[in-house]
Amino acid sequence: MSGTWKRIQPFLAVLIFVVVVAVASFSWFGVPSWFSIPDISVAGWAAIAVIAYILIRNSIIVTPTVHVDVVLFFKKPTGRVMKNGIHFIWPFVCSVRRVSLELTHTPFDETFFSNDKLKVRVRGSIQWVADERYLPDVFITRSEAAITKGLLDAVHGELGKIAGLKKGDAYIEAREIIDLIINGVLRLDLKKQPLAELTVSERFQRCTAEPEKRNELRQALDEEEGKTDEVSPVERLYGIDIKMALLADVDYEEETQKAFQLGRQTKERVRAFRTKAVSTLLVARKLQSRLGVTGTAALNASQVVHEDADKQVQTVEGLEGGGALPLAHVIIGGQGGRKSPEENKGSEGGKKKIIEP
Repeated sequence: MSGTWKRIQPFLAVLIFVVVVAVASFSWFGVPSWFSIPDISVAGWAAIAVIAYILIRNSIIVTPTVHVDVVLFFKKPTGRVMKNGIHFIWPFVCSVRRVSLELTHTPFDETFFSNDKLKVRVRGSIQWVADERYLPDVFITRSEAAITKGLLDAVHGELGKIAGLKKGDAYIEAREIIDLIINGVLRLDLKKQPLAELTVSERFQRCTAEPEKRNELRQALDEEEGKTDEVSPVERLYGIDIKMALLADVDYEEETQKAFQLGRQTKERVRAFRTKAVSTLLVARKLQSRLGVTGTAALNASQVVHEDADKQVQTVEGLEGGGALPLAHVIIGGQGGRKSPEENKGSEGGKKKIIEP
């Protein structure tokens, strides 16, 4: 209801204004001799009011802020563009198409392969508005869906030209250059931009290898922001003004990232396993040389020290005379030397000792 009321308000204002002017004129100058109220029925007056409303409704256009109205004559553009305010058009034969001048964001999400067969993902958005210079001739003949598809095709085509030139890591490191390449094709006149004589792939290679070429392209984009006469082929084709293309991310595709993460975790596990295995072997050799136990007993003891033993109960064999060596003694380091068979017999009766780690 509020929207309908807003549309009716201008027409009511015009009607009230006309009535007030007529009443004031008749009061001041009197009723003219030629003026007479015809003898019309109530239904006739109602019909006249409806016709008057329809005429006013189709001849007065109220253009809101941040919008323009393009006047059409029998659905064809006339070249007349009406900005914010109240405007008059011929009823029935003329109509308008309203165009928003607000900034439009078109997101893009593109992927391409590097020369090491990895899929690189580029995400971002394109900010653009309708160009008032091309409103009546170009822009209103393009739908927003067609403009969106055209912008995405331009980005896709540009990335396709630099695909397969380098390894995946090189593309991720060259994020700034990819940003410049995309902005260049969307915003700059191809004949005026730096390195215009080169192909896109050659331009990418030069900007990667030569920082001064990269700075030239960046300077050209900075200068384009203040120029109104420079139009790129993409802007001219769709009648828009591309403000900027913003890159949100340049990275490997999600599946590739997961594979890399799994590979890194596997490498860390292998590295940790190797480190622990070497340490376990070194400790086992020291125990074997110092205490004279068997290799198996020394290795078991070393594994317990490194918290890698699978058993909850350990036995250590190996003393001369059939005695058992307490595991705690092995872990401590056997600083008191090996026990004599008599000591072993006295403590354990010549039997193996079971020690919990």
